[in-house]
Amino acid sequence: MEKNTYGSFKLMIILSFLSYSFVGSDCATTNIQYASALGDPGMKNDSLRVAIESWNQCNEVGEEAKNMGSPRMADCFDLDYSSLPVKINHKVDEVDNRLGVQNGTYGGINAGQNADIYAAQKEIYLGNKCQVTDDPNPWQFWMIMLKNGNTDTLAAICPENGKKAKPFPPTGRFPCFGKGCMNMPTMHHKYTSIVDQEGLMSGSFYGTWDLDTDQEDDSVVGNNSYYKVKWEKKVGGNESWVFHHLLKTSSKYPWLMLYLRADASRGFSGGYHYDTRGMMKMTLKSPDFKVRFKLEILKGGGSGSQFYLMDMGSCWKNDGSECDGDVTSDVTRYSEMIINPQSTAVCSPNRLGACPPQHAFPNGTKVHRTDKERFPYQAYHYYCVPGNARFAEAPYDVCDPYSNPQPQEILQILPHPVWEEFGYPTKKGQGWIGDPRTWELDVGKLSQSLHFYQDPGTEPVKRHWSSIDLGTEIYMSKNQIAEWTVSDFDIVVPKTEKRVIAKVSPFLPIEVFFLFSRASLAKSRAFFFFLSFRAVIMADGCALDTEKYSLLEDFNVDVEVEKQEFETFSLCFWVYLLDSTTYPSTIIRQVHSDMSFSAPFLVLDENKKMILLPLTLLHKEAPDPVNTASWTEVPNVSTTAEFPLQRWVHVGCEVSRNYMRLYICGKMVGEKLLTSVMTNGTNSDNVRRVSLFSVGGDGYSVQGFIHCGEVLPSTVHVNNHYTKDPPLWLSVEKPSTCEVDEDGVWSIVGEKASCGMIFSLDVVLSNAIGQPVRKDVQVVASLLYANSGTPVEKTSDLEAPLLVSYDGVEFSAEDKPCTLLNGCASLKLKISQHYSKCDKRLFCIKFEIPNKGSYPFLEAFTNQMRCISRTGGDSVTPKRLSPLVEGVPSSNGASDSSLSMKRIKLGEEKIPESEFEGGNGTSMAWGPQNQDEEEEEEEEDQSSTDSDNTEVRGSTGSRRYTISDSTIFKYCLGNLTERSLIMKEITNNAGDEEVSEFADQVSLYSGCSHHGYQIKMARKLIAEGTNAWILISRNYQNVHWDNVVIEIEEHFMRIAKCSSRSLTHQDFELLRRICGCYDYITQENFEKMWCWLFPVATSISRGLINGMWRSCSPKWIEGFVTKEEAEHSLQSQEPGTFILRFPTSRSWPHPDADMLLAEPELSRLGRIVRSI
Repeated sequence: MEKNTYGSFKLMIILSFLSYSFVGSDCATTNIQYASALGDPGMKNDSLRVAIESWNQCNEVGEEAKNMGSPRMADCFDLDYSSLPVKINHKVDEVDNRLGVQNGTYGGINAGQNADIYAAQKEIYLGNKCQVTDDPNPWQFWMIMLKNGNTDTLAAICPENGKKAKPFPPTGRFPCFGKGCMNMPTMHHKYTSIVDQEGLMSGSFYGTWDLDTDQEDDSVVGNNSYYKVKWEKKVGGNESWVFHHLLKTSSKYPWLMLYLRADASRGFSGGYHYDTRGMMKMTLKSPDFKVRFKLEILKGGGSGSQFYLMDMGSCWKNDGSECDGDVTSDVTRYSEMIINPQSTAVCSPNRLGACPPQHAFPNGTKVHRTDKERFPYQAYHYYCVPGNARFAEAPYDVCDPYSNPQPQEILQILPHPVWEEFGYPTKKGQGWIGDPRTWELDVGKLSQSLHFYQDPGTEPVKRHWSSIDLGTEIYMSKNQIAEWTVSDFDIVVPKTEKRVIAKVSPFLPIEVFFLFSRASLAKSRAFFFFLSFRAVIMADGCALDTEKYSLLEDFNVDVEVEKQEFETFSLCFWVYLLDSTTYPSTIIRQVHSDMSFSAPFLVLDENKKMILLPLTLLHKEAPDPVNTASWTEVPNVSTTAEFPLQRWVHVGCEVSRNYMRLYICGKMVGEKLLTSVMTNGTNSDNVRRVSLFSVGGDGYSVQGFIHCGEVLPSTVHVNNHYTKDPPLWLSVEKPSTCEVDEDGVWSIVGEKASCGMIFSLDVVLSNAIGQPVRKDVQVVASLLYANSGTPVEKTSDLEAPLLVSYDGVEFSAEDKPCTLLNGCASLKLKISQHYSKCDKRLFCIKFEIPNKGSYPFLEAFTNQMRCISRTGGDSVTPKRLSPLVEGVPSSNGASDSSLSMKRIKLGEEKIPESEFEGGNGTSMAWGPQNQDEEEEEEEEDQSSTDSDNTEVRGSTGSRRYTISDSTIFKYCLGNLTERSLIMKEITNNAGDEEVSEFADQVSLYSGCSHHGYQIKMARKLIAEGTNAWILISRNYQNVHWDNVVIEIEEHFMRIAKCSSRSLTHQDFELLRRICGCYDYITQENFEKMWCWLFPVATSISRGLINGMWRSCSPKWIEGFVTKEEAEHSLQSQEPGTFILRFPTSRSWPHPDADMLLAEPELSRLGRIVRSI
């Protein structure tokens, strides 16, 4: 808000409902206002200044492209309003823009034949022509930056950490098709002009790196590399210029970069050792600046696109002194926020070298990267130290020594809740394709808190930033396109004003603000106003504040227990645990400065009961952090009933020095007296703090959400928190026009000629204590297959699968959202006849609030539903699905195309973390996917024989899934793939009893009892595999292997019941080979590996083998090795030596998938294989 130039006040907010008078006095407080640090605030200046530059991999030119001149151009102009129509007077012409080394000293440029120096001096030349005089400093232009990542390692063009590099053979790290691969692109320019009668101004730069196929039109040509930046704005409008960017890679140029930058107008900008020109008219200093802009991403550029929402660059030496152009000691510093959801964290507990040594939380707490419980590994993509850092903390990764003229330090971050305070995205997908946003990022405050290397013992550098940019770096990805627009770009720094604050009502706390000039405040220190305000009370509206909900694993609070108000405190929160939770698990952990390891505070035991444990900082009875089993032996408070899943539950933990109490939903369920370790007269200058936090259980075994978690002082009771702000949840009630089978299936009854009967469902949005929510929100209904949880898709010209009726007119339910008035709505729905195929299908209906993310409590599902036709009587006799498994090839290997079956690949479609259950505890994610093929199966089912169908037993509609003899024989005779498909189908439809009977039958007819064990293992293997992949993938198709490693290890150690032996690098390399992946793993890769690893882990969990696996001296079991590796290691051993290993060729459901084999010494007679 600008100051009033006349010295009077300006009214900012007027909200009241009564006449009110007040007296002003010395109660003025500081109000932070901001001023732009840019010459063109918000990109709104009609007289545009924009330039373009291009670099090779090491931020040099090397050689100019033929007939293009030096790769620096500018489009700078002023508008002439003296006559109509308005004219554009360009300040830079084509002669200026085409200057190159061949032009010698024209324009005062004196660089000889050095293309690198010529480009730097040409930038200054163009800057002088574009420069605008301003306060406090002149400025020149916005800068568009291009960069080619190709590197000719044999030519040794790029220096190594600022020093002359030696040639080395080509590697996979640097693409290059041969000599000349580091070339500059062509540069074509459409000078800004007025293109229509409405006064629209438009201009562009465009070109390609594929010099032999360059064309002067501005369209993408074939498979060539390409870039284009176009800018548009109406003359005289108050709107921003809109910059439209497009970047395309090719097979020859797979690594390209395109950014829009605001650079310093003097000195070194980020990444360069030359004097620069730019848009900033003042220096940006941490922590005092913010960046604002609007960004819309239209195309992401593929999985290799590191799209930087914000990239800040600067330069200072390792001792903290300013850069002076010495490329051996100067260090470029970068920090970048990558928002491509496919970018994952390289930093992990297993890759500490890719993590910064420490993370600083907003409250000042610093956590070292070795603290696996508290360090936010997922917040960091990658960190590397400069190549000239002499005292870097090991382990560390050194940054690429070739991609800058001097050493560089890079810190790349990812969306994560730890960045919320700075305005950065907290979840993947925020701001990505389909989610355009206007951002205000507290870049200055973040830049102050991030870790950057500095030599020990030197004075901390006063951080300043000479480049702020956004755009993408498409890394090693051929034929990818990124496209985005940027507008309203601004960088602001604080200025100070004065304000007077008055409270209008004790019941409606509304602040009234007045701004005064300094002169008017100086003249009068007391003043009277009589104001009459009219109240405008806004309802809470239809928007749902989902920011109040966070992942349980991100929960973290601190309690200063020596403060008087917290001698007794209550930790209160609402928690929603997903049904993927396993037991026993720790929900909340505790740690303080005197502890090397964290200890449990709130746990779920093996009986699903919640247990509250003493605090190590307060109570003598507290659990031993080192002894993980001690929490079962110490005094505790426990619930008597199982803790519910898939619903909101309020938890209150009241802790005093002499007791602790546990509250569930506002009611105390237990109390325990304890012995205090605190003494009276504690030194108040040494405040003790305990941290209570969650990491998602033991091995991420607890998954859920948390709402309004906070620590209350002794003066606030738990019940106050329980009723204060309960979380929301969406529910659906049983339709009145349906029957309910004993198995809980809803039967929608229609006439013989049509199953498409209209039925009503009530959808309710309420809070967790059952109160209706006065919010008008929309919900969308969709029809799902109950056995797989996949949507029923519309086929050809048929009507939609699920219809909703309004005033007798039917619409597609997915296209017609329904508004919940005061949190409630009654929907009239109908399942289309074509999709129901009377009496056969099991469906369910999903209701969700659109555009609110994947929150399972804001989704509601009906029971399984069956569409049934009446045939004259009242009895309902539904037939079950054919027991034959779709898509199982015959014993000779031929497959019946009409019965082909495909599996859902986790990650290809986002599956709610609530995970549908088919009534038997098995995840639906492994069910059939192709619905057309399912319909073909139903046609086949109509002609099947009576012996292949099982009729309903009894008249109640209940049924028992039985498995035909033909399925048993197909399993016995089938290969591993066929058996796997059969087992996945059976576990999705049959109960434990049926599976056990099937196992016995297969063992009997095959003559091999090992088959039975693999079949009985199937349900757990599939369920845990599904949960593991959901945790690993977070609903994305491809996951970087480095991010998978820690999750795989934690699941393996839990299943194997062994925490003393972790997996080695050799073990992981074998798992990677079993997966068949390299850098990224897909769901298909994961399933391959899981079907081998799960039986192995299960085998290790058993008595004798578990002891052998745990033993490291002697090491009885080698680990995960191939047959060839085992044979090789035995060649130099004495006769009689053998290796125990798990064979890599035997995956589930192979009957010997979990067998441990002895690999004996080689002999002339061949290898003898013995199993134990």
